[in-house]
Amino acid sequence: MALEVLKNPSGSVDAGMFNLPPDFDTTRYAAEWVLEQNVEFKKQRQVLPGTGMTADGWEVWKPEGRKNPYTVSGSGNKKFVLMCRPAEIQRQVNAVLGNVSKKLINRELRGETIAADAPADPGMLTDQRLSAVAGHSQASDSEFQLNRVQTVSAATPT
Repeated sequence: MALEVLKNPSGSVDAGMFNLPPDFDTTRYAAEWVLEQNVEFKKQRQVLPGTGMTADGWEVWKPEGRKNPYTVSGSGNKKFVLMCRPAEIQRQVNAVLGNVSKKLINRELRGETIAADAPADPGMLTDQRLSAVAGHSQASDSEFQLNRVQTVSAATPT
C-alpha cells in the first residue's frame, strides 16, 4: 500500500470524525460538536465572562427530512451531537471575547495592574511577551483596537 494524498475542498480542514456533513451550510451556521450529555446545557444562553453579556444558545442540527440529530461516536462510547447557531452570532461572540483579551493587554501596555496586590504584581504578561505581541512594547503609545460589536439590549419587562 502506498501513501495517498486526500483532496479536500479548498479551504477545508480534515477534522476526521468531526468533519461536518456535506449539507451543513457553514455560511449560515456555526457548528459545535457537543457531548450528548451536555446538549441541554448548550441550549441555554451563553454567558460571556468579563462582559456582562449573554448570547443565544446552540440548537441541535437536523438536516431536512431527518428525524434524529447528526451524531458521531468517539472513544469510550462517547457520543457527540452536532449543534449550530447563526454564524453572525458566533462572529459577534468571538469579537466580544477577543475584546476582553485586548482590554487586558491594553491595561498591561498602560502599566496598569490587574492583580489585587498592586505592589507585588509582576504583570499579566512580561515586558518581553508584550513586546512580542504585534510589535507592541510598554513604551509604545499604541493599543490594540477593539472589535466592532453589535449588541441587542434585553427587553425590559412591563
